[in-house]
Amino acid sequence: MIHTYTGSIAQGKKIEASKWNKRKQVKRMAAAGATLLGIVLIILLVSASFGQTDVYAADTKPIEHRTIIVEYGDTLWGIASDYSTGQFGIKEYIYKLKKLNGLKDSSIKAGQKLILPD
Repeated sequence: MIHTYTGSIAQGKKIEASKWNKRKQVKRMAAAGATLLGIVLIILLVSASFGQTDVYAADTKPIEHRTIIVEYGDTLWGIASDYSTGQFGIKEYIYKLKKLNGLKDSSIKAGQKLILPD
């Protein structure tokens, strides 16, 4: 059933519809603002959690590794030969050296800082 309004009744219905649309728009904007605020709060909480310092048990200390600065002509094999304590073979020491420093291959450059495995 379709209603057709004429005259002042039609004008009143248009005004009511306009008010209704504005209310819906305001509700949508409020919902979008609340969603955006929620996203911002989540991002802030996540980023704040990454800034936390490490907490250690009372009787433990953080592991401190020795570091070296790569000099021109150095190779992982040479570094492993010089610094391996005999606990590991050279190949295993190189593997640990690469893993500890996030190296994908055996390429190193002069001036690069390397953390040495214990």
